[in-house]
This record gives sequence, C-alpha cells and structure tokens, in this order.
Amino acid sequence: MNGQKVEIKWHSPDLDAKVKYPNSNSGNGWTAQIKIGKKLLGQDGKLYKKPNNLTHIPIE
Repeated sequence: MNGQKVEIKWHSPDLDAKVKYPNSNSGNGWTAQIKIGKKLLGQDGKLYKKPNNLTHIPIE
C-alpha cells in the first residue's frame, strides 16, 4: 500500500483473553490482525495505533 509494509497475522482463540475479556473477539475464535505500516486495521475500516477488540478481526 503506497510503499508501506503490510503484515497479516492470525491466531487461534486466546484462552487468557477469554478469561480477562469474555466477549472479546480474540478469546472467542480465530482472529486476524492486519498491520499497515505501524497501524492496525480495525473491523470498522479505521486504522489504530494500538491493538484492541476491533483490530482482532474474526475469521471463519
């Protein structure tokens, strides 16, 4: 994207997140994180500086 590095990661449900944040995307299923430059893409299409529930995008 315009010369920026794009990194895509995914992971299985995070059991620690499930305990701390029962309704979190990360704790309830497989999620992906898409990093563009130094920011993370959220489910809402916005870019964020720090990880949050929106930046853990559920995958099926």
